[in-house]
Amino acid sequence: MITPLFEVEQNDEYVIVKLRVPHLKASKIEFTIDIDTFFFHANPYFLRLVFPGELIENGKEKADYDVSAGIFIAHLPKKQQGLFFTNLDMTTKLLAKRSESVWQTPGIEEINLTKNKIDLESQFNNQNNIQIDSEIDNDNLLNQFEQEEQEEEEEEGISK
Repeated sequence: MITPLFEVEQNDEYVIVKLRVPHLKASKIEFTIDIDTFFFHANPYFLRLVFPGELIENGKEKADYDVSAGIFIAHLPKKQQGLFFTNLDMTTKLLAKRSESVWQTPGIEEINLTKNKIDLESQFNNQNNIQIDSEIDNDNLLNQFEQEEQEEEEEEGISK
């Protein structure tokens, strides 16, 4: 099967798909709409486009085929009129299978690093049965620090 050249436009009511499919009999062209997916078939051409919003078959869909130019134009009604479909110029997104569709997943995800770090630490500790004593004796630490400083000063005094 050959994927035809295509362009996609929109207005408030319709998504308009223009296909370059020369040398076809108009009676052999088939197209359908399934929720967010447009299917076009006419041997040797096949096209499936997955849109970021829903389409509807309500009797208002229309198609024209200019035999001399080899151009097929389909007007596909939007389920929600006035809804703007973004990224209709992103060919790879339109050509993706519905199960692979990238419309539903965000490209960038913000995460809370502090929360995730705590979650990972607790998972690790729970899996390995490790308990961490989080109480710190500040006075003891301060005394140890002062003692270490005195020892360093004494060592420096001896080496001079």
